[in-house]
Amino acid sequence: MWAGAGPDGAPKVLRVSVARTQLYPLVDKARDGVVTVVTKGTGRTEVRAALVSLKSLDAAARAQVGGWPSLSKTAARPKLGDLVAAAAGSGGQGTPGTPQVLLDYKTPVAVLVNAALLPDDGGPIRIPAPGRRQITLSVREVTRDWTSLLDEAEAGEVWVEVYRSRSTTAPRAVLIPVVALNPEHAGLLKTWPVHDADDVLGELDALVEEVAKPTAQDAARGVVVARNGKPLAVLMARNEAARATAHQPGVTPSADHLRTDAAAPEELSAAPADTGSSVASVAVAAEPPPGADAPPADQPTANFEAGTGAVSRRPVAALEAVLQEVLAPQGSDTPPTEAAWFGIPALDRVVAGLQPGKLTLVAGAPGAGPSLLVAAAARDTALRRQLPVLYAASGLTRTDVAMRVIAAEAGVNYRALRTGQLTENEQDKANGVGELLSRLGGNVWHIDDGAGLTASDIAEAAQDVDGLALVVVDRLQRVHDPSVPLSGRALPAAAQALTHVARRLKIPVVAAVDTDETPLVEALDADVTLTVTRTDERAEVTYAERDFGILASTELRADLACARFTDPLETAEPTAPQAVDPNPPTPTTTPSASITDEIEHELLQAAHPFISGAAEGIGARLRGTLSALGQAARTGDHGDLGDLRTSVADLAARHPTVPDTNEGRRLAAALTAYAAARPPMPPAVSAPRPERPTTLAPDPQDTPAATKELGPAEAELVAAALPLLTEAGPLSLTARSALSQLRDALRTGDDQAIKEARARTASLAGQRLRLPHTEETQELRAALEAYARAAAAAGITPAVVPAPAASLTVQEPARDTEEHQIPADAPYDPDEETSATFQDTTVPPEDTGNVRRGRTYTFFTNKIAAAVDQALQETNGDVDEAIKLLKRKAVPDAMALFKLSRVGATYEHSVYPEPLEFLSKPSQKESDQIWEGRHKWRNEALRTAVKKGMQKPLDVTALDTNCAYLSAFKTHLPIGALRHHTRGFLPKESGIHRVDHFEWPHEDLPNPLGGRVEPGPYLLDEATVRLLIRCNELGLSAPPRILESWTSGGTEALLEKFRRILNEARTKAIKESDKPTEEYVKAMYSRFTSTIGESGKNQELRRADWVHIIRSQAFASLWLKAHRAYQEGLTLVQVAGVDEIHLVGDWQKIWKEGRMPGEMKKKRLYTLGEN
Repeated sequence: MWAGAGPDGAPKVLRVSVARTQLYPLVDKARDGVVTVVTKGTGRTEVRAALVSLKSLDAAARAQVGGWPSLSKTAARPKLGDLVAAAAGSGGQGTPGTPQVLLDYKTPVAVLVNAALLPDDGGPIRIPAPGRRQITLSVREVTRDWTSLLDEAEAGEVWVEVYRSRSTTAPRAVLIPVVALNPEHAGLLKTWPVHDADDVLGELDALVEEVAKPTAQDAARGVVVARNGKPLAVLMARNEAARATAHQPGVTPSADHLRTDAAAPEELSAAPADTGSSVASVAVAAEPPPGADAPPADQPTANFEAGTGAVSRRPVAALEAVLQEVLAPQGSDTPPTEAAWFGIPALDRVVAGLQPGKLTLVAGAPGAGPSLLVAAAARDTALRRQLPVLYAASGLTRTDVAMRVIAAEAGVNYRALRTGQLTENEQDKANGVGELLSRLGGNVWHIDDGAGLTASDIAEAAQDVDGLALVVVDRLQRVHDPSVPLSGRALPAAAQALTHVARRLKIPVVAAVDTDETPLVEALDADVTLTVTRTDERAEVTYAERDFGILASTELRADLACARFTDPLETAEPTAPQAVDPNPPTPTTTPSASITDEIEHELLQAAHPFISGAAEGIGARLRGTLSALGQAARTGDHGDLGDLRTSVADLAARHPTVPDTNEGRRLAAALTAYAAARPPMPPAVSAPRPERPTTLAPDPQDTPAATKELGPAEAELVAAALPLLTEAGPLSLTARSALSQLRDALRTGDDQAIKEARARTASLAGQRLRLPHTEETQELRAALEAYARAAAAAGITPAVVPAPAASLTVQEPARDTEEHQIPADAPYDPDEETSATFQDTTVPPEDTGNVRRGRTYTFFTNKIAAAVDQALQETNGDVDEAIKLLKRKAVPDAMALFKLSRVGATYEHSVYPEPLEFLSKPSQKESDQIWEGRHKWRNEALRTAVKKGMQKPLDVTALDTNCAYLSAFKTHLPIGALRHHTRGFLPKESGIHRVDHFEWPHEDLPNPLGGRVEPGPYLLDEATVRLLIRCNELGLSAPPRILESWTSGGTEALLEKFRRILNEARTKAIKESDKPTEEYVKAMYSRFTSTIGESGKNQELRRADWVHIIRSQAFASLWLKAHRAYQEGLTLVQVAGVDEIHLVGDWQKIWKEGRMPGEMKKKRLYTLGEN
């Protein structure tokens, strides 16, 4: 039975944007049987899902819970809109959708269902069981019904056994919906080859034979069938299909087909299911009663991504779960970042931060305290900086972790906290930390403390935490324990896996290991190793890097009573808190001796509760300045320390308001001491401000009235902008940059920085931003309007501040007409902001116009047309000026279009690995070590013969290929981080190869390595190596000898949809003589290629390996065209760059003349040998 919280017991209806902020209490209400309806969209597009308790379902529905997608409530909140859409289905068309289960840790507690299924009488909710038919078809029959079968496979409604002939010995395969795969096999999707649905039609016969070949028992193999980049089905051998779907309920066979069994075919059912590593689904008969024990923490639980079939094995628990036992938590949103620190200034100065993409190992003998150091990094990242942390606790429980956090942050006795013997004062401190954890824990601290925790589990969990800033592993155990995978001989492999996590996710990973034995620590091969040794309260930490050994050491104080380490200069809290002295004594000390380390350390310690958010009541400027001082002190940035100390001393001398609490009084005393220690400034000399113009009249911004008016407007604007200042947010790069500059300037308190930021923000506030209609963006609009009024009243002149200079990775001569190299020192240009049409990040709809080979591109080409119309409107119809403007917007617009084309795709393009050393340029003017097969070839033997009269003069036609770089988007690109191996060429992978010296014996054909004359070995990219292999297959050369490789799984599908969209827009523009669109599209694909390496013009994609492969694919395509002409009997005269072929003979018997892909442009005619 169920009831609603609305009038007369009706369910309360909330929009998804509101429900997202209230999800945790809504889930709690659902436990108690209170139903809430969540809506998404408006009008005809509106869908509705009801959040209900499991107890509200009927018995048949509860039996299906284990087969429904599930997510922890922490992971569900940012994806709530998608979950609502998946649960609601197609609404009025009668499709109920797929219920979405919400987990409290690993226990199902609520479920989203189609709101139309709610019975009027409040009775049990019945969920229709989805049917799936099983059929057996020949290859020909599958080809005939291919489109409809794929539609059914996408919905998970059909299982097709495909045969080549009816012979019992003939190869047979099974086409299985992706959503039917169990967790183990769903995890293998990215390792299997991906074929576009249209391409499968012509090779289905061969694919059936290929996948049906026998393999080793543990060698799962399949071919993924994708449409528009989205995997729909997998073609597998029959015996593998049983294991792949072992967890699924039986299928419903069709009466008019061969098979009639209620589950899988008999041959499939007989195959043993692989239960060794497969993960069980959540199975619940009814919701556990209150107070019942949760499932064991070591019980693996499937966690399905809504509507995708993708699986994450281990939902992680939020720290707030533990605090329900200790101090009753809540949650809050926090933006992501890349940095991490220990929060201990003496140690941070030595370590210089935990770097993204690197594994830091903290080693120490049992009792030395390495676990406390990694916990310090977690506390600093999650609580001070309020960024998400994944805490993988191997050997500790989540309660242990929570207790350590509270003891360390509050400075109370850990043992007394555990035994409930805190004093009243200590209890107040613990409660204060608990309140902070309650506000932040659900979003910033995620714990996986299950038994059986492996490095793979940590890697999977890390992908489920949005905006993850740090992974902490506590701990790796030296002594082998069968129940602890992260122990004994498994540690080197675990360390290698954790290093891969750091590289792939580009975040820091820090792990504690309970030994300081040199051989074992060296075997773990971490990027950075910190070794802790302790004698009583004195601890020493040595810092070593893999390639340099021990570099530094520092001394810390081990405050084990409070489960923490501190600086060695830790001072006791004042017993008698003081107020700020309004008349501090005049200092007489010198600057170097005035503000001592002890005074500054006490100030930072006193400020810590206010900086971290545990305490409130001080101004934003003071809090920001103190935070910046602490950051500079940790990093040892002496260039900023002087200015920051001056700013803090200035603020302290102004007697800032502090709350009348213990924390406030301690801060007041510290500020008084800091102000007193500052040497007096000469009365007639002010601190110099670089580049600040001198004026006779006072700056309007510097007047008290202006500051008074701007203060509230600035605070409101920064608060409204903060949730949107992420790369994934709706703001353009320009808007995000301006608002971030204002936020940072206010934090540091630097007057000149504040002035510049105000001028730039005033300019932004005077513009009309194109933003999606959400509550957050409406608040930002209102705040910008208020700021514009306040800035005008204060006399602030709007101005655009230039951005920092950029740099480029790949440089090429300017000869190629399709390439465009952007100057590295090009100043910031406001016209380079993304076009308004691409600032709208609405997900592409499933429209039906402009269908080409079953694909729909109208949505995307309309955006391109809208951008061109906007440019023409802004330039008053001046075509030349519009083209210039569009070229300036080409990079951000191309990236926006590319991201839109990747919606629903299998591979995440925005996660890029740390580049290998040979892919990085030593300087801007130097190139990296990869050789591209760029052509600069002339048929010298022919030219010599003509010159000497041995050959009569020849009529030569110079041809140009069309859109060479756009065509090159169809190439094998690596998906993930490149891994080193010596297994030679792997057809299903892509990357960089070191190839031995290559000989080319043909004078009348260009060398596929281009103009390379130096002997090998060479570092070659994938496209060049595949061309060398092709030359061997043609009998033109010996096979390339690959010495070593750096590769990952590869696919041709990454840029395919992007390529087809741009090609369609280009084709239409050429047919309609639309010059602006043609030039705009050309700039988009050429600049996309040139800026996805290390260019400052493109901050969203960093794949230097892709740059090389795309460019080399263009060179390889040109070589293949030249070879085709050679085979047709034409004489090659010259091959150059990416698009130029000169030849003798009737070229039109090979290519049509024109400007479309596959056609050739005739540049000029000339006679070779004519003076």
